[in-house]
Amino acid sequence: MELTLVLDHHCNLRCTYCYAGDKFSRRMSEETMRRAIDLAFDKRPPHLDLGFFGGEPTLHPDLILAAIDYAEAKAKHGDGPVPALRYILNTNATLLSHARCAGVLAALGRRRSTAFVSLDGAKEAHDRHRVDAAGRGTFDQVIAGIEALRAAGV
Repeated sequence: MELTLVLDHHCNLRCTYCYAGDKFSRRMSEETMRRAIDLAFDKRPPHLDLGFFGGEPTLHPDLILAAIDYAEAKAKHGDGPVPALRYILNTNATLLSHARCAGVLAALGRRRSTAFVSLDGAKEAHDRHRVDAAGRGTFDQVIAGIEALRAAGV
């Protein structure tokens, strides 16, 4: 079973081809996150892939960590076998090298996890389209984020 949590519509980038339209913040509440995870566990699936998506999910590292903690607790308590959990992060990776994401990297690195990173190829191509709010290219930030993922074991 797969459950993808869209943590927020907001994103720190302003990609020229973004399909999501104007950026606005509508953060998922912890109550909604818990209810979604409860629904996923209702039938006690043998495995659960819990995904984090957005906007940019790493804008809310606290919500990612809360979801991991809640899912782990749900998996351990209840009838039947313990479901196998895997965590999937869909990210632009630009925030991952910052201290605010250290807890997320550590949590993902200690568990079965995968990250999907948006990278548009060579630096010139990427920086032309994947820009921050000030219009600056983000290639170097993405590479730093990928290196942070690797260092964490994700």
